[in-house]
Amino acid sequence: MVQPLSRADRMSYLHASHQLILPAYLKAVEEQLPPFPWRVGSPAMDRFPEYFRADPAGLAQSKVLTESTLAAATIIPADKAALPPLFPPPLFLEALRLETTETLTSQVFRFHPSLLRARDVLVYRYKALHPHLRNLLSKQRAALPRAAVEAFYNAWKEFEQKFLEEKETHAVEALMPLADCLLQLEPLLVSKKKEAILPWPRVQHQRISTLRCLEGFCKTVEVLVVYILGTSKGKQPTDQDPKLIVMTEAIVQHAKRVETEGAGPHGSPSADATSSSDAASYADIIKMPADRLKMLAENPKSLALAEEMVRVFNLLINHFLACRDQLEKMNPNLEQNEDLVRVLRRYHVTFAKCQRSFLEPFNLV
Repeated sequence: MVQPLSRADRMSYLHASHQLILPAYLKAVEEQLPPFPWRVGSPAMDRFPEYFRADPAGLAQSKVLTESTLAAATIIPADKAALPPLFPPPLFLEALRLETTETLTSQVFRFHPSLLRARDVLVYRYKALHPHLRNLLSKQRAALPRAAVEAFYNAWKEFEQKFLEEKETHAVEALMPLADCLLQLEPLLVSKKKEAILPWPRVQHQRISTLRCLEGFCKTVEVLVVYILGTSKGKQPTDQDPKLIVMTEAIVQHAKRVETEGAGPHGSPSADATSSSDAASYADIIKMPADRLKMLAENPKSLALAEEMVRVFNLLINHFLACRDQLEKMNPNLEQNEDLVRVLRRYHVTFAKCQRSFLEPFNLV
């Protein structure tokens, strides 16, 4: 039975000099085995490509380990050349660095004890091979002990499978707030499309459905904002009232209608245009007085703020649609997604400004 290894045992193999020679060691072990295509086609290779590189980043620039040394020690047969490396160095380095938990965005995930045991077994098997590998590369022996090589292979396979399964589980949980936003966005877009084709008065009922979909979407966005941006400096998360989105769109549409239609014969827009507009319909649904809508649309500062809210909201939707197509390959640590963080921060700040300007009781402070 393999005893648990200390952190110092693992850290000793993370020394820079050992990391440089590690690819040669692992390729030398691979030479002792027949081709094993057990990993070919694995979805984990698409999800975590950084673990399956042939060499750690920066090895090519090393002055300590030359290409001739690597070539002399690691000659890969032609039948293996098309396969991914059996023992990719980045994955082994990740095993050495593996702690009991990992943090993705603002969540802490704990690794299962069976994975930590598999990690210790892998390092233990490598530790047994290490002196033989040194002798092999220095030409002091022609081959590695068969039993030690097979034990290392079995330990590697078990660790890799457990590790990637847990990483995938953690990634799914970490991406869940974003996935919830995408799930709530879909019915909102479908409802908006139905509005464009339904006749009156069915379209009015569809707008009520759209408002409900918008409410669900705004709630998930609120959760995502807190999840990624947090509540720094004691600030509480903004209450994502969907009426604010509808109000700003109504203000912008009212201003555009007045600008494009111009004044009628008596100096005002036609009554038919006003009653048939989407802005007026939504304003009626949220019980926004027509005189207040007109006042806000004619105020340059209010109009500019409403236009910014509409732009940011559309930008947020477009960004979510782009994320939907690459969700399976996204980095689960959403804090590192600079584009998403930038869009969410802009949305959060703009929403808070509009809330203070347009909604009661915030605009009464």
